[in-house]
Amino acid sequence: MSDKKFVLTPKKRTYTKARSEPVRIHKDSYNTLVDMANESTMSMSEIASKAIMFAYEHLSFGDKETEED
Repeated sequence: MSDKKFVLTPKKRTYTKARSEPVRIHKDSYNTLVDMANESTMSMSEIASKAIMFAYEHLSFGDKETEED
């Protein structure tokens, strides 16, 4: 098993009440998602959701950010 972690700097955001929210991603990330979907029977949204949950399970928080957007 890999010792690599997905590291984020904490920043307070609010939850949505909607069923789904649009999220903008970089072109390279989208193209990688397309490649993943082309090799799978899962939809792109299912793959993205599963990838996010995997990243969350392997998440490590870095130093707290002092400024908010």
